[in-house]
Amino acid sequence: MLQNRADIKKYAFIVMCPGLDPADYRIDFTGRDLTTFVGVSSIDQAESLVRQLASEGYDAYNLCGAFDEAMSQRLAKAAGPGVPFSYVTFAGDEIRKRGNADIMKGLGVIIFDEGVGQINSFELKGPLHSSVRFVDSVVMARAAAVDLINSGSAVLELCSWFDRERTETLIHSLRVETPVGSAGYTLVTA
Repeated sequence: MLQNRADIKKYAFIVMCPGLDPADYRIDFTGRDLTTFVGVSSIDQAESLVRQLASEGYDAYNLCGAFDEAMSQRLAKAAGPGVPFSYVTFAGDEIRKRGNADIMKGLGVIIFDEGVGQINSFELKGPLHSSVRFVDSVVMARAAAVDLINSGSAVLELCSWFDRERTETLIHSLRVETPVGSAGYTLVTA
């Protein structure tokens, strides 16, 4: 059980879009660690959520591409000193692709969780349709990305495990117009 594991890490991936409610727009996935994927409708709501999650022991956060550096710093301060925050950015040609994409048609998110052994899939419907996949390798991430694209995700966002090398490997293997961004390019702490 989760409560009995002293070594459990708690991560959150937060998306922001008008009309999202963290009480209803949430997935809690327990693989090796606990990852919470949750939506908020504003930066104020995100700050309140981060304070709550920090009090529950969450120790790392990824933020979707709707957040920028200033917002990330604000949330890092809310979580407390030394808590890492990364926000999704797009690099190179992915910036152009992102400018042409309508995220409201569907957001695909790929999150790394060591040892899951297979792709774990979740869907959240609402003002923003999010399809979330938990994977444990770049190979598995590629399969998840193909599935997300074929299922209609207009934008793909990757958790911070996807550093520049892993992200570029995935992008080059896909060769599609669907933009791919990663939280692995940025790091903010208070």
